[in-house]
Amino acid sequence: MNFWKYILLTTVVAIGTIGTQVALASDTPADPTKSTTDNVSQLIQIKDDASISGVAKDEKELQARLNIIKDVLKLSADDVTKFKDKLKKLPKFEDKSPEKILKTEYQKSLDDFSAYYDDMFKKLADIKTNDDAKALAEELKNYRDDTYNPEIKKIANFTLLFYDADVIKTGKARLNKIIGDVSKLEKLGYLKKDVFSDKFKKAQALLDNADKLEQEAADIILTPKTIEDTAKKDVTTQQIVDETKVLEKPKDPGDLTSKSLQNVKDTYDIFLQIGKDINKYLGLK
Repeated sequence: MNFWKYILLTTVVAIGTIGTQVALASDTPADPTKSTTDNVSQLIQIKDDASISGVAKDEKELQARLNIIKDVLKLSADDVTKFKDKLKKLPKFEDKSPEKILKTEYQKSLDDFSAYYDDMFKKLADIKTNDDAKALAEELKNYRDDTYNPEIKKIANFTLLFYDADVIKTGKARLNKIIGDVSKLEKLGYLKKDVFSDKFKKAQALLDNADKLEQEAADIILTPKTIEDTAKKDVTTQQIVDETKVLEKPKDPGDLTSKSLQNVKDTYDIFLQIGKDINKYLGLK
């Protein structure tokens, strides 16, 4: 794979961890990587352009590479700022609680990322050759692969966990409200009794499953378990081997949260259909 395409790909992957995997809103955000994509395309065109050569070609290639690195750094810095804001908006946690400990740890990580990208911006200003640009891009790629991306994924899962819990709580309250309103209409004779019974059961099952998935994700995120943790315990080798087998294929908490949010989204689809049906039964448009 072309090196500069790889830089773009790793940036896009990291950007993707920021957004909620399942959006409950219908608006489509602008693509934050468009500028980087355009600059990568421009670099490829310059490299393939046989009409220019020598110093002129080197200068154009250098400018394109600098633009790509600048875009990646800006996107990364913006990501860090967004995550800092997400952490600030989380509920207040009790001292020494897992939530508080992780939040503090992640805040420090984000501060470290900010310092790193600020330093990279300074280095970028001193780049004068294509070889230097390639070396800086390689350093940036390695940092993102080895340090930034793994940690930012943890932070994304952590912040999304509390968003998930909040929308589940809201969904449950909404379901109870709808059930109450339908019950009143049934008592007044506007609706047949239990006309929405199946839909209510399905909505409740979806929310219960969403809750279960969210709790499972919380157990993984808030009580992380590693092979190193297991090895520190005063246990037999066989016990370590047995526990390690369990750790070989851990569930992805982000995937669990995504499925949980999808259940909530499906629940709101049921709410929407119930609303349409009620309007139909009542002769309303």
